[in-house]
Amino acid sequence: GGEFRCDRCRHGRAARGAQPGHLLDPRLQDRIVGLDGNREPAVRLGVFMPAINEGFVGQLYFTHHFDVQIVTQHGEDNAWFGQGYGNAIATDGNGGVTCTTPTGCPPNNTPGTTLPAGARAPSWNGATFEAHYVYSPQLIFIGRYELERMSQQSTVGLASNLGNISNYTIGYRYNPFMTSRAGFAWHNEFDLFHQNGTGPTSPVTGTPTNLTISELLLGFDFDF
Repeated sequence: GGEFRCDRCRHGRAARGAQPGHLLDPRLQDRIVGLDGNREPAVRLGVFMPAINEGFVGQLYFTHHFDVQIVTQHGEDNAWFGQGYGNAIATDGNGGVTCTTPTGCPPNNTPGTTLPAGARAPSWNGATFEAHYVYSPQLIFIGRYELERMSQQSTVGLASNLGNISNYTIGYRYNPFMTSRAGFAWHNEFDLFHQNGTGPTSPVTGTPTNLTISELLLGFDFDF
């Protein structure tokens, strides 16, 4: 069995994307509360900006112990955001109110600024597949695959796969004991993150390399 529901909007929502020179770090995850397709409170991860996001959420149950959750997304940013514009007028990004280095200040929101030649609205597609195997109420195994694929780059001429993300996660959550008065959980995860063309520049080819990061999470929580 399974269920699917639509999740779509055309106003400021959590959005994800990565372009060279973009002000937004692709790993940045600010928690933003919004409304889902059923107009119920939901938490999204991403950056709050004017964008178009649409997709669906589904969960497939294969046995009493195994299920897979699927989340898809199509996103699009304004061409100005794609070029990194958006700071307050007359600032140089250092937190000050006025520009302290006029010759080095980016134009950003300064009146009269025009987009560079070849600028366009970036768009991308994403999906998350997360599998859960419930061995028992006290032990759950998790496997997750996340991807982001650029559909249109922010500037004509950029590599079509620049900024593409693949993320792999495996883990488990174990509750040694659970009672009506207290509970303890041990949670471990290993994560491998890969992004095309956002690493250091190669001294041989002079082009950006791919970025690969691995992380290990060891955590626990105790409730009483």
